[in-house]
Amino acid sequence: MPTPDLFFRTPTVLIQVGMALTQRFTKGRIMPLDRSHLFPMERPLVAAAAIETALLNLDT
Repeated sequence: MPTPDLFFRTPTVLIQVGMALTQRFTKGRIMPLDRSHLFPMERPLVAAAAIETALLNLDT
């Protein structure tokens, strides 16, 4: 029995809407990172630096 694509791919329009909402909510403070679902455990120093940068930029 084939599995619907909905479970494997997010339609482009949903990604665009989600990203637009994210940009509005974060006021453009988005930092793209190469990651997997285990990113903080695989690259803890990069994760810590990203969190520190985000916290330092909250005032701007």
